[in-house]
Amino acid sequence: MLLAVQEGLLRDEKLDVKLQEFATGRDAFRAVMEGRLDVATVYTTPVLLQTASGPPPRILTMMHQSGQNTALVARADRGIRAAQDLRGKTVGVPHDTNAEFFLRTLLEFEGVGWEEVRIVDVRAQDVPDTLAAGRIDAAAIWEPICDRAVRALGPGGSVTLRSDAYTDISMLVTRPDILASRRAALGATLRALARAEKVASADPDRLLRAVHASLPEIGADELRVQLRRFRLQLGVSHLLVQNLRSEAEWFTRAGRMPTTADLRSLVVTDLLDEVEPDLVTLEANP
Repeated sequence: MLLAVQEGLLRDEKLDVKLQEFATGRDAFRAVMEGRLDVATVYTTPVLLQTASGPPPRILTMMHQSGQNTALVARADRGIRAAQDLRGKTVGVPHDTNAEFFLRTLLEFEGVGWEEVRIVDVRAQDVPDTLAAGRIDAAAIWEPICDRAVRALGPGGSVTLRSDAYTDISMLVTRPDILASRRAALGATLRALARAEKVASADPDRLLRAVHASLPEIGADELRVQLRRFRLQLGVSHLLVQNLRSEAEWFTRAGRMPTTADLRSLVVTDLLDEVEPDLVTLEANP
């Protein structure tokens, strides 16, 4: 989205788009569902949990995939070198975000029970300072806050753990009423994003410049490393639905969402199909 704005691709589509930054996709998503925004970029976890508490959103497209974007940053002086060392430790995580599900996945695959770890809710933007002050032993968080936390702990002061069992997916979401009333504008937005993805693929430095303008505190070389952890991937596919279902299975077992949730109905196929048919590999809703 940043690239689409800075390259004027949204303007080319006759769209007057106002971007609002939020500390988490969860907060941006809430703004959409409360009627304060039309669309938001958000990971899967808040969208799934919404199915248990209110009207369902509509997913217009995936935005990216990454198996390396979200991680656990631990204080090296607390004796944490692997997930098993988290037993009895205090771990901060912004509740109801993808970082929470990442942490659950990391612990489950390493044989550590959720109840064996003391979990505390920490605002995403507070993670670096909370870790540096020693009020928590570790935190599950995404980039670029993960990088800020590592820098806050200083050279040799941190250990970073990632999990091959976890993949995060960001999505562009809206409400059913916006989908119905602003269909043309949403289609134009998708066209601009498809053009932005092609620009980024052909010239990664243009993407780097766009992101660096938004995150000037991160050096260009470090930001380039972080961007390599992402794969931009507009589209709606069975992979998206399977990812939603796999995550929903855990939250259903935990009693956080209903077993009857119709996740396929959340995904809109026809709008993107009108814009870029090759990006749609999921059958239309019956």
